[in-house]
Amino acid sequence: FRYHHEVLPWMIHPSEGPMTGGTIVKIDLYPSTADNNDVFKLSAGTDRPLVRFGPTVVKTIVTSPTSLQLITPPHDIGLEKVEISVNAQDFSTRTLAFEFLPSIEMRGVHPRLGPVTGGTIVTILGENLGKGAEDFEEDAPKAMVIKSHTSHCCAGAGD
Repeated sequence: FRYHHEVLPWMIHPSEGPMTGGTIVKIDLYPSTADNNDVFKLSAGTDRPLVRFGPTVVKTIVTSPTSLQLITPPHDIGLEKVEISVNAQDFSTRTLAFEFLPSIEMRGVHPRLGPVTGGTIVTILGENLGKGAEDFEEDAPKAMVIKSHTSHCCAGAGD
């Protein structure tokens, strides 16, 4: 039996995703006074570090001594606390938050095409286009949500 310093979550990226799960999440850890590498070596094999979203526990991948990666499970809509365990028994005293959002349902896009130079105002129709619908891709133009079922954005230049 060995003692170790607590592995504490520091930041979570992204901090929200669809209720259907499947979001790839990175959790950064506080650099501790002990080397996290030693802690992760102890938990290697079948006992990888675990992350708990409320009552649901998922396995992680150690991507560095100060970060973990995982895929979110399906979950009810709402904010849930996120905790880490390296022994599948004791979870971190410090928690982060992850918000599970309603799934976006696309119903239509108008117009369907525009000039390669960009600038076309595009209307997107669907359900649950509120929070989380503003960023389609990292470099994509921002969208303005008019109602939870209508969004407008300006198309960027294409190839």
